Formats: sequence, C-alpha cells, structure tokens
Amino acid sequence: MPPDLLKGDAMSARMRTKDFIADTFEEMLKTQSFNSITVQGIIQTCGISRTTFYRHFQDKFELMNWIYKARIEDILKHNPDFFTWKKVIYETLQFIQEKNSYFKNTFSYKNQNALGDFLFECTRDYWVHHLQREANVNELPGEIVASIKFYSAGVIYTLGAWITGGMKEPYEMIAQRMCDNIPKPIGQYLK
Repeated sequence: MPPDLLKGDAMSARMRTKDFIADTFEEMLKTQSFNSITVQGIIQTCGISRTTFYRHFQDKFELMNWIYKARIEDILKHNPDFFTWKKVIYETLQFIQEKNSYFKNTFSYKNQNALGDFLFECTRDYWVHHLQREANVNELPGEIVASIKFYSAGVIYTLGAWITGGMKEPYEMIAQRMCDNIPKPIGQYLK
C-alpha cells in the first residue's frame, strides 16, 4: 500500500513516496531480473498511478541510480571532511554488500544506462570535487583528471567483478584494495 500522502508536508510526502517506490523495486529485484521489470510492473506492485511514478522517476534506470545515489549522499553527508575518504569507501562497500541482491541484479545489466556507467560517473565526480577542494582550484591539471578516470574505471571494474562473483571476499578486503591502489597523482592530496 502506498504511503499516506496527506500526512506531513509535501516534501516529506514526496520522499516517502520515492522511498516506497524504491523499496518496492528492490523487493521485485529479489525475484525478477532487472530486464524483466517494467515501469508498469512497478506501478502495479506499488498500487500507484503512472503519473505518480513519473512525478518521481523518469524511468526504471533513474530509479535504479537514485537508490545508490541517495545512500551515497547520506554517507557523504555524515563524512563531510575529505580526510574520511577511506571511511566513505568502506561504508559504500558495506552498503553494496548489505544490498547484495539489488546490486547483483542491477549490475548484471550491461546496456545503455547501465549501473556500472553511473557508478563510474559518481566515483569520478567524487574525486574531482574533493581534489579541487583540497587543491583549492576550479580546474585540476590533466594528469590528475586522467588519474581520477583511470582509478575510477579500476574501482568500478573491481566492484563489478566482486558483485557478479558473488561477493565472496569481505567488503573490508575490497575496500582496502581500493584504498591501497590510489594513483600517486591523486595520493599527493591525501594525508
């Protein structure tokens, strides 16, 4: 049953509805493949109107990405200091392991709008933003940007292999590997 949209202010009602749709989508992913889930199926399972779904999400790909992005934003909000970057990596992998059925199912989709591409963009943007802040510049040198892209691609490849391989290693081990393999041009900004 959809959340009661008449209680509370409009913003909290909107977030409750988004969360409800996301929770329903995650439940569906436990028994269905990402490819087989449709917006119509999400709407029917939620018991909401098509208009309500599209008021919150453009499509199932935006919904898929929102689930990850909302959690990462929460992690970053609680770790605003860049010097907690290792903690951010650990908490992100812990979240992925906790939501293993969601990530196994969504990461296996490899076509346009794939989660791996979105995760690459999030990782790249995180490092660019924080290194610009650390260096107190609006634009990073090309060498740094190239290192960020290279590192981000490696992180996402490693993450994908871990997820699709059944997450057999503890997330702490994967996180430590990611921390240990920061390229030198990026590492110069870390303490």
